[in-house]
Amino acid sequence: VIVSATALFININKQYLAQIIATDAVAAFNFSANVSEYDQALVKAIVYSPKQDLYIVERARLRLAELNRLLTIVEPSESDQQQFQAALSEGINLTQSALAIDSNNPLNHALLGSFYGLINPSQLEGIKERRDSVFAEARKLDPTNPEYLVLQAQLSARFGDAAKTREYLTEAISLKGNYTDALFLLS
Repeated sequence: VIVSATALFININKQYLAQIIATDAVAAFNFSANVSEYDQALVKAIVYSPKQDLYIVERARLRLAELNRLLTIVEPSESDQQQFQAALSEGINLTQSALAIDSNNPLNHALLGSFYGLINPSQLEGIKERRDSVFAEARKLDPTNPEYLVLQAQLSARFGDAAKTREYLTEAISLKGNYTDALFLLS
């Protein structure tokens, strides 16, 4: 009993320490916007709380933000392209790690779908099916949330599939008639 109580106390302390590190990192990031320092603080938080997907997901979101930034570059250099490939690979791996910890979190599935959505289906066979599969899982876990359908619509629009875009938006509106994101994109 004493050993169990001690182990529980140590585990709770590690989770608390991870939360403090992450909270401090968020405050520092909000002040300085240093992504690298924020990412390193999240790595430390993961060390103290490896069974929580929260910090892993946040690291993946940093990669997604970097990817979206790189996509805005009109003429990317070779270095930009290498950064894109590295961030995409890291983001997918991080999200898969988060899913290994919590496969019942629909946001983890949607995040993986967002990464898959950055890959042109004409450049990688089967990526569209993988993307659709993870979004279907997100919708299965959270069937009343129209956000996943809007994400799918945005990704379909990115690659010129107007019919699928409209289909996803219409379905999102059927879930929530006043969902302004879907109504705005549909107009």
